[in-house]
Amino acid sequence: MTTFHPIARAKRSTPASFLLWLALTSALSVSGLARGAVLDGISFHLADHRGQPFDHARLAGHWSVLFFGYTHCPDVCPLGLSRLAGGLRRLGELARQVNPYFITVDPERDTPARLASYVKAFHPRLVGVSGPLAELRALTGPLGVKFLVAKIGDEVIVQHSSQMIILAPDGRVAARLAHTSSPEKIAGALRRLLAR
Repeated sequence: MTTFHPIARAKRSTPASFLLWLALTSALSVSGLARGAVLDGISFHLADHRGQPFDHARLAGHWSVLFFGYTHCPDVCPLGLSRLAGGLRRLGELARQVNPYFITVDPERDTPARLASYVKAFHPRLVGVSGPLAELRALTGPLGVKFLVAKIGDEVIVQHSSQMIILAPDGRVAARLAHTSSPEKIAGALRRLLAR
């Protein structure tokens, strides 16, 4: 299940930004790799907040949780990342078998330094990832993650899918969880997958 981040709260939205939000929400649809499909042969070249490469090889051989969002997000991203962090804490030592990633859909504003500061507020193992939009779309497209960034005057408007995607070591999409999933549900899903 995918939900979309509301672009702006009504009280601070301009009529133009509301109309854009309405158009974007109507245009976005979810597609991409279904659960069980394999993320194989997809080429993308991003970097983590430490400057290390983030590509297909980085994901191979490890359980990974991908969460797409942006650091200026007022509610959906902090909520989702807090719940993901809580799920990892509930896993205890098993959490060392899972690599959590926060991948920005707003790379122009989310610099490596900003990502580093942002992710450490949630979990010590959470890694921020960014890169050129073309490379980002090379990853998000096959995964069915939708996002749009638009600027109206001084206002930056971001619309994005808000879900956690769990990838198996072979690149298979093992599960998708809503950003509203409880830490217990996240921990339970990961525990079951790790036990296979």
